[in-house]
Amino acid sequence: MSIGRGWLAVLSWSATLTILGCGSPTTPSSSDGSDGLPPLPAAPTALDRELGGCPTAADLASVADVKVFFQPAIAAPPFVCRSADGSADLSELQKKIYQQLIMMKRLRFSRPLPWTDKTLYEWFSSTVAVVEVDGYTGYSHADRARRWIYLVYDPNPEGKPAYPEYRWYSIASGISGMIHEARHIDGGPHTCTAVRDHTVAEMRADGAQNSYFTWLAEYSDPAVVPAEYKALELWLACTQRKKMCDEPKNVSCRQ
Repeated sequence: MSIGRGWLAVLSWSATLTILGCGSPTTPSSSDGSDGLPPLPAAPTALDRELGGCPTAADLASVADVKVFFQPAIAAPPFVCRSADGSADLSELQKKIYQQLIMMKRLRFSRPLPWTDKTLYEWFSSTVAVVEVDGYTGYSHADRARRWIYLVYDPNPEGKPAYPEYRWYSIASGISGMIHEARHIDGGPHTCTAVRDHTVAEMRADGAQNSYFTWLAEYSDPAVVPAEYKALELWLACTQRKKMCDEPKNVSCRQ
């Protein structure tokens, strides 16, 4: 049974699978109408520079408990990271997905997340059995029965990014998409439309995604996420919240 259309893609699996569609983009947009451009740090941070490099073999091993499948076009050369250099043979998109998981595991908050008493990575890795990554062939979605999330990205997401030097912006937004889909598995479908929930307080897919941005801004460890990103994270929470059905719309997200 299909629920919603959001990040829907056609699958070759059995028609009896439960598919929950979503509407949030995996790659962040550069603006949000009257709320202006994202309030980025004055200059790229040490975290941005770190994310510009390649994950080490140890980093990759630390998230090996999450099964990730890449469609052949995603895993094909050119490689931006190499096993010969102490990483793995990774395309740009593979690198980004693994960095999202690695950063998800590094994140710590001074207050428990509102939808789980586990750390973010513990919740995600215990909720999702498989992450499958494809090129831009439809919409991302969750298969609740199999505990499978299917992520759709542009095959070359870093080809023309809006802010290539601010890598945490892209990684943080990608993590939010993973959270959104994973929350469909243990939280159910959207409550308002096929792609939207009513409020943050429902703490479904939209609410978990929104709370993640708020928790990044207010409760994350500044030794992991630079404080210079707080304004952006609050902006992302505000603009995403306004898209929900019953959250206030006449709120400015400009800082």
